[in-house]
Amino acid sequence: MVEFVTNPETPPRVDVDKREATFHGFLKFCGWTGLHVLLVAGYLTLVFGVGMNWLVALFLMAIAGGVGGWLMKLGSAWYFSLLAQAGIVLLARLFIFLFNLVS
Repeated sequence: MVEFVTNPETPPRVDVDKREATFHGFLKFCGWTGLHVLLVAGYLTLVFGVGMNWLVALFLMAIAGGVGGWLMKLGSAWYFSLLAQAGIVLLARLFIFLFNLVS
């Protein structure tokens, strides 16, 4: 059993650097998540709400994501995630095309 010994004369110390790093990581996570949600909602709105061509909407959202990532200084991993999102959309469109050929 571990026993913690506290000294009532000295107050506990807080490691401010660790706390700042944690808060910075949380803010970066919120930025990533929020920007991804905005891009997906914007794409779906342009395609289904406005009736825009899916490829044009994908291109516009990729530009908006690139500018947003640059403004928020998200780094190169952000741009790879944008490519992954675009790849998912292109793969889904390929499956839709193939399904329409079969049926």
